[in-house]
Amino acid sequence: MGGWLQQWKDWVVQQLEQWWNDVEEFAHERSLDVFDALLSCVDFVVNQIPVPAFIEGHSIGNYLGSAGPTIGWIATELRVAEGLGFIGAAYAFRLLRKIVTVGFW
Repeated sequence: MGGWLQQWKDWVVQQLEQWWNDVEEFAHERSLDVFDALLSCVDFVVNQIPVPAFIEGHSIGNYLGSAGPTIGWIATELRVAEGLGFIGAAYAFRLLRKIVTVGFW
């Protein structure tokens, strides 16, 4: 039963499967390239937004530094910096989730 026609059919099927796998890989790579270009454009646009004048030169470190050593010790013990970082990450995640799901979530 394993004649030349069966071998030829198996060879054709193998070539078509390989071709399809190559097409899928190519499409996947191009979609990643397009997504990378899109994110680069968004990064460029966000980096072009200037810092408002009322924020320049101000930081939490400046304010807590002038508050005195007791406040600095309390802020260190309560891990205020880590807490604010966590809150910022949560807001960034929420904003990203809204953008990705177009506000449905």
